[in-house]
Amino acid sequence: MLPVVQAFRGAALLPCSTATALPCYPVTAPVGSAMMAASRKFAVRLAAALFLVLARYGYGASARLDAAQTRVLQDCEAAWSREDIVPFACLTLSVECDQSETNIISLSFPSMYLTGPLPPSIGTLTALTSLDLSGNGYLRGPIPSNFSRLSRLQVLDLSLNKLNGSLDAVKAMTSLRDLKLNGNNFKAILPPSFSTLTALTYIDLSYNKFITGHASQLLHLTHVKVLGLRGCSLTGIFPERIGQLTKLQTLSLSNLNGSLPTSLSRLVNLQDLSLTENFFTGSLPESLTILSNLERLKLRTSQLLGTLPSSLGSLTKLTHL
Repeated sequence: MLPVVQAFRGAALLPCSTATALPCYPVTAPVGSAMMAASRKFAVRLAAALFLVLARYGYGASARLDAAQTRVLQDCEAAWSREDIVPFACLTLSVECDQSETNIISLSFPSMYLTGPLPPSIGTLTALTSLDLSGNGYLRGPIPSNFSRLSRLQVLDLSLNKLNGSLDAVKAMTSLRDLKLNGNNFKAILPPSFSTLTALTYIDLSYNKFITGHASQLLHLTHVKVLGLRGCSLTGIFPERIGQLTKLQTLSLSNLNGSLPTSLSRLVNLQDLSLTENFFTGSLPESLTILSNLERLKLRTSQLLGTLPSSLGSLTKLTHL
């Protein structure tokens, strides 16, 4: 994979192995005319950074990116602005091409406090393997339907934004390995939404209150290592056969009832177990102490009864309780 961009700091062009770094801004929010000036500065810096990409790869007789891919970067520049009320420091974006330098395979614009919709033209980047727009906080609207064309996408991180709508486009991303949509307002029923995504090993949909489903239907996700569904609207009792998800390393569930099954002890790879905000009955099973790799156990407001088993002391890797 070849990086497309160079670092941009002031007027200097510096080699950069993975990203374009935009200048640092004060961490205190600007006020009045200063706020407007900061917004204009950001717009100029973002445009300048994307211009470096276009100047090197997208314009002229020697252009390697075709017009459609060049247009995607132009659409991003046109669609997004910065949310003025949010202070921020250093910003980093990156765009990467394949070995031939003719196809964009990675777009990364994380934590830049961008506001606006997702440009549908991103769906034309059919060679794209990674898309990271996480932590912007103000990207809004649905995932465009033509994102379903991103069949090579392996990493999709749209977490911590204001996105909404269905996950229909995600269902067609059959190469998807990591899916991070936590902290949005998406609407979906689990697990049918992901029945075709057999490569998924990382799912974090936490804090999407319109994502629903019955907890027992999660049991087919036997290949998943990280499953985050805290703050969703799941229903039902804690799955009795949760132990069949033996690859799990991180599990976070809320809004469930019933008792904790002894089959939890089969999750021998589990490192992080979060069961806060549930409506459980009974006590914490002694069998949990078999989980020798457990590092974090969160039980706040889980409604469990009784005292913690003294045998928890045998979990030598446990650092957070």
